[in-house]
Amino acid sequence: AQQHRVSGVAADLAGNKVARDDAGRTALHRDDVDHLDLGPQLHATETDLRRKLLANPTHSRGLAIHNTGIYDLAASEAIARLVDPGDTVVDGGANIGYMTLLAGQVTGIGGSVLAFEPHPALFSILRDNTESGYHVAGCARFELYQEALGPALGKAWLNIPEGFKCNDGLATLLPAKDSSANRCEVAVTTL
Repeated sequence: AQQHRVSGVAADLAGNKVARDDAGRTALHRDDVDHLDLGPQLHATETDLRRKLLANPTHSRGLAIHNTGIYDLAASEAIARLVDPGDTVVDGGANIGYMTLLAGQVTGIGGSVLAFEPHPALFSILRDNTESGYHVAGCARFELYQEALGPALGKAWLNIPEGFKCNDGLATLLPAKDSSANRCEVAVTTL
């Protein structure tokens, strides 16, 4: 499988060491890989998690975080109520890491979060967002895996539909409904 990577990612958001565009906005520059398109730039956005999070405000998830500081209130509330300090949490399809960071904050320093994200560009953003979260006092230990979760070890095709350009949560291992969907081969692991 061909490996793709996102370049220019912020080294440490907690220390405000971020890439900047010509207008001084926080930016993530990417390789020119159309089917892994995450938009021209990401912004470090304040969240209700007491930290900044890299997110693309032109995508549905990033727009919600940019406008409100939170993504998916119901799921966020469920994590806050169901996860206990010291728990181990599995985040399958971790995307950019919003729920990963929330779980890490709730489970605290005695807990851990196992985050799985097979999409190469999203994994890079997840890594940077969790590295910035690691320095927050009282946050859990993160274990990141650039793999999909499945019933058996192996490889699979991650299908990336056209709508991915607006909603980076649409990639799936399920067969593509649309023949124009792009795809990339990813590793699959089990719990």
